[in-house]
Amino acid sequence: MDIIGKADALGIRIAVIPASCLSDIKADIKEFALNNKLNSFQKTIVEKRYILDVPQADFEVRSIVIAIWSCRLINATYHYKGKTVHDINDDSVAKTEKHDILRGIFKDAGYQLLQTNWLPLKRLAVRAGLTEYGRNNITYAKDWGSFIGIGGYVSDMPSKDCIWRDIKNMDICDTCGMCIGNCPTCAIDREHFLIDNEKCLTNINAYGTQDFPEWIPKTAHHRIFECMKCQDICPADKERFLNITEAVEFFDEETEIMLTNHDLQSYPSPLKAKLWFIDNGRAMECIGRNLKAMFDNPEIK
Repeated sequence: MDIIGKADALGIRIAVIPASCLSDIKADIKEFALNNKLNSFQKTIVEKRYILDVPQADFEVRSIVIAIWSCRLINATYHYKGKTVHDINDDSVAKTEKHDILRGIFKDAGYQLLQTNWLPLKRLAVRAGLTEYGRNNITYAKDWGSFIGIGGYVSDMPSKDCIWRDIKNMDICDTCGMCIGNCPTCAIDREHFLIDNEKCLTNINAYGTQDFPEWIPKTAHHRIFECMKCQDICPADKERFLNITEAVEFFDEETEIMLTNHDLQSYPSPLKAKLWFIDNGRAMECIGRNLKAMFDNPEIK
């Protein structure tokens, strides 16, 4: 079985594209930046963070490897002082063994694989045929919807018979628009497949302990980390939501710890174990603030 087949058998879909394809991505993004009004956050990503030239490695970089895998979805329930709130989480920010699995597969085949941060992963995945864009600027994969992890790597493995296509948007997005009306901060652009990430709740509630901006409605807060409003109404994600089998429940004492202690790493071991879906090695200082905002949501009785 070849590398792609071995990875697929382990639940990881990969595309191996020539390293020279990065020049196409660089041209894509340059054209996109010229034709769209970018905010300061987006300009920083495009101009200072994205890797758009072939990265250096201690081997000859022949290919870019893009990998996607299905995230696990978990129903979470939090109890505190007679009140209960619910949210749905995925494990997209949890520690993953997928990188080690892939490195092992490539090593067994005699090739090297180096994880590379800040490649334009979504665009690479779409052009390599692994995903399609949604209007919410999230990418969707067949059967897995938008709940996917994406990894980017460079390798000395040569690429052959790869897919390399133009940008592809989901056909359903041409007539749907449900995500636009369900976005709590009006961050989704009706005319373009580009969100205003300075308004997107995912970026606002992902870090820190500072108060939320006053313009964010109290009814927006529904998740302990990031946001899921555009996904939970998307027809392309419907089957994923109907088939959530995992659940976790937090009782008063545990919830109080999350509300008052900003250092995730100092939590009691049983509580940390229950929070495996967000334990990615960083102190998630935002948890207490976000959980409090969920309890303060006036739509939750």
